[in-house]
Amino acid sequence: MIEHLLQLGSSDLHQLAAALRSHRLSAPFNSVGIGRLVTRAASQDIASELQGLSDQGFSAEQLASVLDLVVKDR
Repeated sequence: MIEHLLQLGSSDLHQLAAALRSHRLSAPFNSVGIGRLVTRAASQDIASELQGLSDQGFSAEQLASVLDLVVKDR
């Protein structure tokens, strides 16, 4: 479900979380918006994973919290 997100470095995860919290990044997620924050090679996969979580009802704040938890778990 979040395999590609788990492969990102902590810095990338922090950037995504900050963008979600500041509303610089919001659903619907796409590779263009994500590509501004993480490597373009992974941007489509990351966008798909974030969109999948959003489709399940995760808010931007909840998505940011998930990313923070991934970093803290390392």
